[in-house]
Amino acid sequence: MKTKVYLKKEKKFVQVEISDNIDIKLDPKIMDKWQVNIDLIADILGVKAVLIMQLKETVAEVAFKSNNPSNPYKVGGRNYLGHGLTCETVIGNDQMLIIKNAQEDEVWRDTSNADFKMDSYMGVPLKWPDGTFYGSLCVFGDAPLTLSDSQLEMFYYVGEMFNQDLKILSLENRIKQLSGEVEDSEYSKSQFLRDIATEVKTPLTTIVGLGQVGKNTSANSVVKDYFKQVTDAGNYLLEIVNEVTDISKIENDFITPKDENVDIFEFVDEMKALFEPRFKERNQKFTVTIQDMNPKTYTFDKTIMKRIVFNILENANSYTKENGMINWRISKSTRDGEELLVHQVTDNGTGMSPDQMERIFKPFPNKGAMKHQLGAGVGLGLSTTYSLVKMLEGEIQVSSQLGEGSSFVIRIPVKRADQDGLDNHVSETGDELFFNDKSALLVEDNNINAMTIKTILAKYGLAVNWVVNGSLAIDALENKKYDIVLMDVDMPVMNGLEATKLIRKRKLGGKVPIIALSPSAFVEDVDKSISAGMDDHLVKPIDTKQLLYILKRYLQ
Repeated sequence: MKTKVYLKKEKKFVQVEISDNIDIKLDPKIMDKWQVNIDLIADILGVKAVLIMQLKETVAEVAFKSNNPSNPYKVGGRNYLGHGLTCETVIGNDQMLIIKNAQEDEVWRDTSNADFKMDSYMGVPLKWPDGTFYGSLCVFGDAPLTLSDSQLEMFYYVGEMFNQDLKILSLENRIKQLSGEVEDSEYSKSQFLRDIATEVKTPLTTIVGLGQVGKNTSANSVVKDYFKQVTDAGNYLLEIVNEVTDISKIENDFITPKDENVDIFEFVDEMKALFEPRFKERNQKFTVTIQDMNPKTYTFDKTIMKRIVFNILENANSYTKENGMINWRISKSTRDGEELLVHQVTDNGTGMSPDQMERIFKPFPNKGAMKHQLGAGVGLGLSTTYSLVKMLEGEIQVSSQLGEGSSFVIRIPVKRADQDGLDNHVSETGDELFFNDKSALLVEDNNINAMTIKTILAKYGLAVNWVVNGSLAIDALENKKYDIVLMDVDMPVMNGLEATKLIRKRKLGGKVPIIALSPSAFVEDVDKSISAGMDDHLVKPIDTKQLLYILKRYLQ
């Protein structure tokens, strides 16, 4: 559906596309989040009104209004298009508009609203993923605006989050459509799950990335806490998506174990970097014991082993209360002459009843008594773990007492590596790290993902050059030497795998480490990255601790 809006500065009408389904209902959780956000913006900026305007065929309608007492607008209030409204300019130009002092601006000096004279304004467009407009996020002030860079960034980030919410809502409708089309066959179900997982992870990656940037850059404690909640919720949703896709892949024999030499101490450091912040947030005491690990390098499938340990530690984190204790013990054992790597994870959490223990390794065991547990997931993690352990010809045992805690013991056959691997053991990442003399080439087509990664790299002193496709990455490496390349796998013009093959073939940048950036953690997708000539594989959304581990590993 098309409508006309008037651009006051340009003195002309332009046509814009709005959704055919203007009455689409927002999820109540999204509505609550939007309301909290606009109230927060009004409070932080100290402005008279914050609105979300929904564009309809001939009008801009107030869909949400901040609840501060000074706000004179009403939900449902309308302004007819064609009068050169500020929201018309935002939508017509499809970009942010900032008017710090309307009285000093000859274009906007005489602009009035139905309820009060506007002295300042700020707005960003809100769009559906198909490019049609929902409307705009607007700030109205009755005094000139004085904004810091962090306040401007906060407003922009919130607008981007709202746009990601519209993407998720659109995806949910798409999932409902696809569900009716899926044939009743194992392959179709698997392909359906994988396709949906990929679509869902794209906006979730952006949400988590924005949350990390906002959390790390905001000086306001309230805003920082909100961004933390956004990041945590996004990560939780990503874990659910990973659980669904993992078990689908296992059921259809799409995972093939691949052995590699693994330094046990490095393996432990990587897992600690993932989980120590999670345990710290809940004031849980997390201890790690490595017993008699000599030699320290063994051969096994590292990716599958990480997923197994991740699921067990995540289970302990979910079912152990605040101030609880969790211990991860790594040791060796033997079985019929073969060496075993043993992981034992013990907690003093909620524990399980005998009935729950009978169902613990079946899909969806959380139904019923365990359903109320915060963060307990959809119940696929331990079922996936059981299948992965069996795939590696290992065994898993559990003992538990209701109300006292649980203990999981996993034994996986491993072989001694021919060499001990890396001599220098990589310790925990720390905020004191700096790479002031190092440079990075970032190859990423998504602006938000790039902004997130650039912010992290800049924080730790790296000089960053950002390009948006593999072809431009090749040009950059032909003209300058970089210490590390972070390469998105899926990009227009030339994808990351093609670019890496050409870089290695032409020997550009010497032996510069190339790190894959991908939303997929599937074993075969990791293999594709390594086969193309990449040195490592990072899964989006990029976790700061994991990125720092990669930087330490390849730059120190």
